[in-house]
Amino acid sequence: MGFSVAFTIPFARTDVWKEIVSETPLGASPTTITEILEKGVEPVAGSAIALGTVRQIKVPSVGGTKPSRTKSRCVNFVNGSSVGWELQEQEGTEFTLSTVMSQPKTEMTVTDVPLGTRIMLTYEYDEIKGSASWCCDNPEKEFMNRFHGLDTHWNDQMLLRGYTSLTPIPAGHTGGFTVQFNLPYRRADVFKELTRSNNPLGGEGTTTEVEPAERQNSSTEPFLNEGDKRKVEFNFKSGEKGKTVSELVRLLDHPEGSFLLWRQISSESDLMNFRGNQERAPEVSIALADNPDGSASVLIRYDFHQLEVKGMAACCPGAAAVKADLVSSIKEHAPSSWSTSMARRGYSEAKESLTAKPEAASTSQADAAPSTAAAGAGAPQIEQAPPAAASTGSQSDAAPVYGLKTYSFTESGPLGIGLDGMQKTITKADPGIKILNITPDSQAAKLNVPLGSYLTGINGSAISKNNSGYDVLKKIQATTARPLNLHIYHKDPASTTGFSARSLSPFRSASRKKPTPNQTPTQKL
Repeated sequence: MGFSVAFTIPFARTDVWKEIVSETPLGASPTTITEILEKGVEPVAGSAIALGTVRQIKVPSVGGTKPSRTKSRCVNFVNGSSVGWELQEQEGTEFTLSTVMSQPKTEMTVTDVPLGTRIMLTYEYDEIKGSASWCCDNPEKEFMNRFHGLDTHWNDQMLLRGYTSLTPIPAGHTGGFTVQFNLPYRRADVFKELTRSNNPLGGEGTTTEVEPAERQNSSTEPFLNEGDKRKVEFNFKSGEKGKTVSELVRLLDHPEGSFLLWRQISSESDLMNFRGNQERAPEVSIALADNPDGSASVLIRYDFHQLEVKGMAACCPGAAAVKADLVSSIKEHAPSSWSTSMARRGYSEAKESLTAKPEAASTSQADAAPSTAAAGAGAPQIEQAPPAAASTGSQSDAAPVYGLKTYSFTESGPLGIGLDGMQKTITKADPGIKILNITPDSQAAKLNVPLGSYLTGINGSAISKNNSGYDVLKKIQATTARPLNLHIYHKDPASTTGFSARSLSPFRSASRKKPTPNQTPTQKL
């Protein structure tokens, strides 16, 4: 088993990849010592890593901590896309990963997102042990907690290495999330509608009032400019009212992509409010990029310290559930509502573009990302980089079967499934724990377990809404008997109906409309 975690940073994939495969890899601490023990086969120009490379990483004693050492061999290398390591030796590390049948593995995958890069880290193991006594009760959870704020660390390192970010560096709050999807309309048209002073795209059903910033050349068109302040009044479906005031602090439109950044000035809501910290107010950004088929790729980032829910403490499980419902609602409704709004505004779909469908991701989830033409500063383009939507697994290329299915694992050892270990709860839009990674040639790959599907039950028992991804991970690891039956739901992107754990038994197959070729989702890890 294992888990995956993903985050986005506003730097070009070519630049990020260059630093990942450098002699001093991106993400390593300043005191880390990296040694290449074996070079590997057929190294790529400009890369210190190749298939078969053996690397040793040493962390010296700092502030009384014990020195540590790890030795790994590169077992997967796709230039510009992914690199995988097999852990051969671990000495003195705070956490030790182990497996029953083989060696633990880690994999890093990079994909293009609008004006940035999504990084996915995947860990495959059977057990984690902690060296410190204070984390021995739950070392796996403590290990996962180490990944909070990783995007801020990587942003800082890219800046220190001399790269220029494609957009302003995010505030770095720990409570935010991102949502990504495609729209079958030209980027220029989408950007135009997002920057309208009145009735902007995404603002349907709200009352919008803009206070223009002072500027020398006042535009004759009713479009936004940097410095404009906007007041938005809205109603929740439950009847509560809300009002936010924000300032447009950044507005970019160039060949690589388009970008808007709103910084919250105030928020008054009867239900919930985004809150920042003493250093930075909450922010919402929208990045756009061109897809190869002429459609637009959209990445929305909500950056806040915490979500304040009226009548609930921030640590209350109910507050976490409200946030999960908010994320799911945006992921589920934004693609269709934006697409419908563009059509009502008189725009025609981009030539050869696909029907709008979400490729949604939060800060702890990631799916395939459309490629972008954004070239970074300071590094040449990598030649023959694989398409972002290409498949690296061994799963069948046949059209997937949507609905609910039981997969029977008969062999002992790792299953080859990476669950979203950071998922806090189960919602109607996310009917189970999401499967973020399928290891090539694993049991799961041979059974054609669909990537991006949801685990809903184990051996005839449904997963309750109270279970987190971590809870489910532990339950599967504790189940050694075979066969192990996993009940997995694969959502049809063309279906308008959601999955309900109350109305659909996880032990009965559910029929779905057979997808047409352009509805078949493509995923990459």
